[in-house]
Amino acid sequence: MRLRELLEKQFVQFYGISTQGITADSIISHEKEFDLDDMSSPIHTVPVGEGKLTIKDNDTSLEIVHYEDFINQCKKPQSFARGRKRCDYIICSNTNDGSCNSHIILAELTSALGNRDHLLMPIKDSAGNVLFPEGKIEKATLQLQESLHTLMSVPEISDMFKSMEDRQCVMAYKLTRYNDVKKRLEHPMNRYLSIESTETRNHGALIPNPEINKYGFLYRRICQPAYLSLK
Repeated sequence: MRLRELLEKQFVQFYGISTQGITADSIISHEKEFDLDDMSSPIHTVPVGEGKLTIKDNDTSLEIVHYEDFINQCKKPQSFARGRKRCDYIICSNTNDGSCNSHIILAELTSALGNRDHLLMPIKDSAGNVLFPEGKIEKATLQLQESLHTLMSVPEISDMFKSMEDRQCVMAYKLTRYNDVKKRLEHPMNRYLSIESTETRNHGALIPNPEINKYGFLYRRICQPAYLSLK
């Protein structure tokens, strides 16, 4: 059974969610390499270099689900979605029999201006209250942790995820250039990209995270143009 079907049936049944009008936006990709970017539904892949997460060395059929969009539709009861953190995408091999080279990846995509320091700037609400003291890195990590917990609580989905050989939660981000010429000179992009690419080459930087690791998942952080290899 495809992940889309498990979300639309077993997931909503497990959490007592009204199914009226709920669909899990998903696509099937056989592309050997592609990018994903922040986007509203309907989702699609984009050429390598144009998104925030680059997937390479794919030799399988991948189902890509817009998990954030799916949770946004779960409005009854209101208590379910209220304050519930959700990652952007779930990338899942169509083969879920535990065979070699099967993958389940929860992905959260974001960006920062200039350099990685901006990923650590506190995030505040409109009233100036600090929501995430450690910025986008903290927010993305929490979104992945809670998404994984929400999904693994559903027995059928947990069984599917456990059958996959490769299980990962990935924070993917892209550094963007300053528009101001003076700032560009003060903060050369190629220097930061060189550092980030070295740290997160191919499979991403492996970050210990007990809340993710306890489910048998690895937690990785990766900066575009470094890529996530499925080999």
